[in-house]
Amino acid sequence: QGIGKVHCQGARDYQEDCFAVSEPEAAASHGLLAIVSDGMGGLEDGELVSQTAVGTAISEFYELGGDADAVLMTLLGKANQAVNDFLGPDRFYKCGATMVMGLIKNERFHYISVGDSRICLFRDGELIQLNREHVFRNELLLRAINGEGSFQDAFEHPKAAGLSSFLGQGILKYADLGAKPVSICPGDRFILMSDGVYNALSV
Repeated sequence: QGIGKVHCQGARDYQEDCFAVSEPEAAASHGLLAIVSDGMGGLEDGELVSQTAVGTAISEFYELGGDADAVLMTLLGKANQAVNDFLGPDRFYKCGATMVMGLIKNERFHYISVGDSRICLFRDGELIQLNREHVFRNELLLRAINGEGSFQDAFEHPKAAGLSSFLGQGILKYADLGAKPVSICPGDRFILMSDGVYNALSV
């Protein structure tokens, strides 16, 4: 299995994304873990929050074993706690980052996410998004379904793309764990990306 990594700075003067992939030598015993965290550009110290989250998760990964979904949930909890400890309660909601993790183990792909970074499967020429984004738009759409506001307003709201769950808010509001792992087929590619990547795609 091949691993590809792309890390471009973009238009800003600094890089707020952070990523890591576990050591291939540990794949037989632990599986292969990939992580992407995108520091929130509108808030302060986004790059430090993403580095804290990724560094914590990848170091803790080697200490864990057993059920893949339980490992991912544990890593997310530890990453969030590390971010909370780094920020302190006075800085909750003033700093933040997204986080997506994918774990390949026993020919299956498991994943978990918080925020609007995406996890996609590229299969048979089609790019399929696996996770659900935690953005305010989805809450507005649910309100519209329940008769509160319109669907058009949900898409046109100025804060529609704002995050509803992210590392840096203290207690996480949402976390998206895959309902079941994806059985890996020959030729499958799994892509973890921040909004800086998928906003540049035309598919």
